[in-house]
Amino acid sequence: MSPCERGWFASSAGHVSLSDGWEGYALYLPPFVLYFIAAVLVTLPNTRIYRFALLPLMYYTAYRDIMYLDFSGGNPQNEGMNAVHVPQNLATGMTLRMTGWAFERRTLVRVGKKRTGPRSTADILWDAADLFGNVSGIGWNYSGRPEHDGRKLTRISFSAQRFGLYVANALIYEGAMFLQVFVHRHPDSLPYYQRRVVEAVLVPTVVYSLTASNYMLSSIIGVVLIRQDPEQWPSPYRSLHKARSLTTFWGRGWQQVMRDICTRMGGVPLGYLFGRPGYVMGTFLLSGLWHDSSFWASNRPRGLCYTTTPFFVLSGVGVMIEVYYQRVTGRKVDGALGVVWLVGWSLASLLLTMSSECMWEMGRAGAGEVLPPHLTLVQSYLDWRSGKSA
Repeated sequence: MSPCERGWFASSAGHVSLSDGWEGYALYLPPFVLYFIAAVLVTLPNTRIYRFALLPLMYYTAYRDIMYLDFSGGNPQNEGMNAVHVPQNLATGMTLRMTGWAFERRTLVRVGKKRTGPRSTADILWDAADLFGNVSGIGWNYSGRPEHDGRKLTRISFSAQRFGLYVANALIYEGAMFLQVFVHRHPDSLPYYQRRVVEAVLVPTVVYSLTASNYMLSSIIGVVLIRQDPEQWPSPYRSLHKARSLTTFWGRGWQQVMRDICTRMGGVPLGYLFGRPGYVMGTFLLSGLWHDSSFWASNRPRGLCYTTTPFFVLSGVGVMIEVYYQRVTGRKVDGALGVVWLVGWSLASLLLTMSSECMWEMGRAGAGEVLPPHLTLVQSYLDWRSGKSA
């Protein structure tokens, strides 16, 4: 299949870089400032009207960032950097959370901190800073958050453990990307159907190792610099090897950190209208749109050529099949047959909804032509050795 040359929502808008000085920062910083103000307000009583008043400003400034801000350094081959810095953090992450805070009826309270009196201004700002980066919600009183791992580690032990996991996942990512590049550049190295299966397996491997590596580094920063508790940084992927159904894989295993945003902003609204099916399908639909916003940002002049939303929708259909199976038989999908079902449905969904070019683009989104040095440890070491010997 030949690469797509023009897709949906192609943008010809001029781009602004942070290297352009004040103009670039004037685009980049306002959504962060508004997001922090909302984080302050949601921890104070009787501020709901002010949170709603901030939303139009947030939507406007986030839209401007998405359309005009450029992190590629002027290199079209590095447009993928925009997938990480712009829509993933703004249009989907901060904006969706801020929308959820606007509708929040309760005052959010940091339950993990013991206080004997009213909060000081410093306490309010520090709580807001914690909520700003605490996507999982652990340590706060709102529902839908993932539970922590239950392990009590010192900051030093936690940081050492997470650094080891970062290195391990970075090596997996580098190896998976090497295989993906090889298969993409040598399509005749394997028979067609074998190659397609290998591509389908590499996609979740790349996504898993990429997000896990960055998460491990972020958790070290959160615990060491921001002084958050280690329990506020649970593992983003929970015992995937123990999953025996689509429900356990998606509901308890895969990407638990972002579950609250997807269920709160996608599942809950449709759940009010259509019950359990609406909740499940709304969650998966928002997840698909979230991913597609990144792929669109990775090549804005061309537009969105490949979409993951059909895959996520099919995953939601599979979860609902399990729900109705349990209602009819009285038994949950489990055991060895559950593993076969989980792997078979997921693999078939990937192959039916994504072409080879789509899977290739998924692996490259957020990386650009040159992969990040902190995720290519072997290549960085070889480059260092070659530069040292030169």
